Amino acid sequence: MRKPKFLRKVKKHSLPLLKKIFSIKRKKGEAWGIGIFLYLFYLVLFLEEFSPWVNWAKKGIEFSGSSILAGIVIFLFISYFQRYKKEIFFSGSHLGLFLLVNILIAYLSWGIWKLSGTYYFFPLPLLGFLLTPFLGIGATFLSVILTSFILSFLGHYSWSMFTYCVVSGTVSTLAVSYTHRRMEILKAGLVAGLFSYFTILTLGFLNGDIEKLRGLITISFYGLGNGVIWSIVTFGMLPLLEHISGLVTDARLLELSDVNHPLLQRLRKEAPGTFQSCLMVGTLSEEAAEVVGANPLLARVGAYYHDIGKLKNPYYFTENQKTANIHDRINPTLSALVLISHVKEGVNLGKKYHLPKVILDIISQHHGTTLASFFYDKARKNLSHTKVREEDFRYPGPRPKTKEAAIVMLADSIEAASRTLESPSPSRIRNLVERIVTGKLEDHQLCNAPLSLKDIEALKESFVRTLQSIFHTRVEYPVKESKEK
Repeated sequence: MRKPKFLRKVKKHSLPLLKKIFSIKRKKGEAWGIGIFLYLFYLVLFLEEFSPWVNWAKKGIEFSGSSILAGIVIFLFISYFQRYKKEIFFSGSHLGLFLLVNILIAYLSWGIWKLSGTYYFFPLPLLGFLLTPFLGIGATFLSVILTSFILSFLGHYSWSMFTYCVVSGTVSTLAVSYTHRRMEILKAGLVAGLFSYFTILTLGFLNGDIEKLRGLITISFYGLGNGVIWSIVTFGMLPLLEHISGLVTDARLLELSDVNHPLLQRLRKEAPGTFQSCLMVGTLSEEAAEVVGANPLLARVGAYYHDIGKLKNPYYFTENQKTANIHDRINPTLSALVLISHVKEGVNLGKKYHLPKVILDIISQHHGTTLASFFYDKARKNLSHTKVREEDFRYPGPRPKTKEAAIVMLADSIEAASRTLESPSPSRIRNLVERIVTGKLEDHQLCNAPLSLKDIEALKESFVRTLQSIFHTRVEYPVKESKEK
């Protein structure tokens, strides 16, 4: 059954527009503009709640005071982002997500308040479930405080409402931070619901409702249901937010790390050598990412998919060749063209399989602008030096811009070079790692990556340790000779 024409138009025009807005790299003034927009949105809610035109002498003053307090809180919140969360402050995806989710929570809360007159079903758990996987615990916790403070105005500065919102939002934020699979969100919802249950019960005692104990216990179950209900809603909203914002959660990365993923299965069957190489690069990358504070899961998953472009011409790459090297029979310029094209082919294939943008970035950046030196030197020997241009043998880039992309670049080069070691002793492994990393630094491939010299040294040690564990020596078992009859 076809969708109605109206819904098709909404899907056609709204989602691309949202994606375009989220992809903008925002400047300082634009980030403050989002804070002003959020403030104006809250003012609209206050106008609806306080109706100052009805009785300006009373409600108008109350509206003015609430507006000033809300402005102060939002100013402090955006200032914190500017000072301590610059990766969020200058990111269109993160700011857009923050704005979208906060407006959604405010609208839902206002609607629930108008319909039921109670705050027990306010969607603060949903705020924690949706923002924590993208913004982290710190930013989400501050968002919970901001939203709880603003929503308390609906109850005319209700201390009970503020406390309940803070507890339910904070617990959901902490609980979901320990989850890595989507089904675990239900457990987080149950934990948030239990804390909400006891919060309602405790607030009832403090407000002197102990005489209505039976009714209080019944009402407290609303808090339990609140956590569970919003955790179920999260299942449908997280994939949508990932799709719109281009950001990725650990749950999505874990799904992509499954070797039964169709793309990895294709790689295993059509390019088995490349598949094994990617697994080894993933091991090197994950261990290295942990020592420099990068995302180990993202580094490992990015390494799994970084060479998927080799599926286009798998037998042009030595790890998949079973017979003679095909490059011995063709022009080195053509060989370099095929080699370099696997990056572009990988990005195109990744888009076809709907890989997240962060993975596509690693695919496009894992070679940076390095030189295909083997074929460049071969071309110089075969042709006149004046006819060989170095830029024709360089990858198009861009250079790595994140820690994870830089780690995958180094791990990929080190893994490839380690296969040429005849006797991989600890000293040879260390010299190999030192040579590869120094070469990348001298070629300015890591100049855009946020890695310090201390990080570089830590990465070297990590690569050496991992390679030594991979190439460990084994005792040769004696072969039993069969007895002659």
